[in-house]
Order: sequence, then structure tokens, then C-alpha cells
Amino acid sequence: MEDFIVNFIPSIQTYFQAFWNSTFFLVVRILLGIYAVILIIDVLLLMYLGNVRARMRSMKYGVSGISESGGKRKREWKRVMDRLDTDSPAEWKIAVLEAEHLLHMSMSEVGYEGENLGMQLAQIDADMYDATDVLHSVHAFRNQIVHDDDMSIAHEQAKEAVGIYYDFLGDLGVV
Repeated sequence: MEDFIVNFIPSIQTYFQAFWNSTFFLVVRILLGIYAVILIIDVLLLMYLGNVRARMRSMKYGVSGISESGGKRKREWKRVMDRLDTDSPAEWKIAVLEAEHLLHMSMSEVGYEGENLGMQLAQIDADMYDATDVLHSVHAFRNQIVHDDDMSIAHEQAKEAVGIYYDFLGDLGVV
């Protein structure tokens, strides 16, 4: 029995080396190498041509598609930021209102239904987006601006509200 084990291990090594150096295994290694290269190229092409980021956002937010009017929305966003850069509190209020309107229109484009942003925000699952409560509070702040003509806002409040809208628009892929 001992002779069998002593002779068996070297014979397995010999068979393994013979298989490793065989033409068949060389062909298998070449084919696997080609397959790996093709697989890597496919993944890169999917990422480049397939707009994987947009599809991932679509899956995250549960909407049908991402806004295709990004250039227009970016120009509108620049107008919001220009209003925010002034020294006029009235312009700051308008900047908050326009930022919310921009978000409402963008959410409509990507598949959220509702007459206003509040209805659209109600459709967002809290598990999908961490800051839904922050969006609701900014929406309430916007409602205060609309319903209270005498309301005064600080520049920092307007910047913070617009910044929150900007972050969510960025997550949607609009700006």
C-alpha cells in the first residue's frame, strides 16, 4: 500500500503536467483569454453606450426615464443661481420658487405624476432617497413664501433651499 501511495503521487503530478502542457489545454486557455477580453469590452461598451448611470438612477427612483431636456434645465438653473446672487430678498424668493418649479417639471418628465411637487414627493419611497423629509421641509418653506406676502427670508435660507433642490436635481441627472 505504501508503494502505491509513493508511486501514485508522482504519477498524478506527471499526468497533471502532461495535461497542463497539452495542446488541448493551450487552446482552452487561449479561448478563455479571448472570452475574458470580449467580456471586458462588452462591459465597457455597455457603460459607455448604454447610459448605465441613467438606468441606475431610473431603477433607484422608480421612474420610467431620465429627463432628456438637460441642456434646457441647466440654462434654467443658471437663471435661478443668477437670481440668488443678487442682493434683493425678492429675487431670492423668486429663486426658491423657480428652483421648485424646475424640480416639479423635471420630476414630471421622468415619470412622477401629480399636480404639484408635494404630490410628486409623496410618491418617493423613503428607502429610495434618504432626504425626502428635507425635500418636504423645503417644499413647506416654499409654500410659506407663496402664502405669506410679508415673509422675509435670509440669503442663507434661500441658498440652503436652492441647494437642496440642486442636490435632488443632480440625483435625477438634470443638472
